[in-house]
Amino acid sequence: GYVSHQTITHESILKLMSYRFGLGYLNMRHRYASNIGQSFDWTNPDFDVPDLPHPSAPIPLGLGPAVTAPCSLGGAPGAAAASGTRTRSGGPGGEGVELNSQAMIDYVERVGFDYKPWKPSDIFSQPDSVVKALQGAN
Repeated sequence: GYVSHQTITHESILKLMSYRFGLGYLNMRHRYASNIGQSFDWTNPDFDVPDLPHPSAPIPLGLGPAVTAPCSLGGAPGAAAASGTRTRSGGPGGEGVELNSQAMIDYVERVGFDYKPWKPSDIFSQPDSVVKALQGAN
């Protein structure tokens, strides 16, 4: 039955922790942040689990049906599995689209990213060891 009209920022959580445990301030923003703990009713805590809606699976722009599903649903096959591309977990029903799949390449090019296939030497300081490790994983 109460709505707090305090200005709350992410520093407010740090302010609560530093107040509770007697710690100092990290910087001036932290020093002058509001304490989010002042908006809680510590004398009458409500431990009831709220009835929150279940979020729908994310749908990346232009990829059609949902690419992933919440873990609680067991990860339903999405656009990647339906199109025959391999998912990150190695098979249908995994999470997300394989980064080098045609669907992902089309998407990143459509949003203006200049896609070039990566090589281990672009990322790793010892690419030969990475290539050997990746070949052993397949």
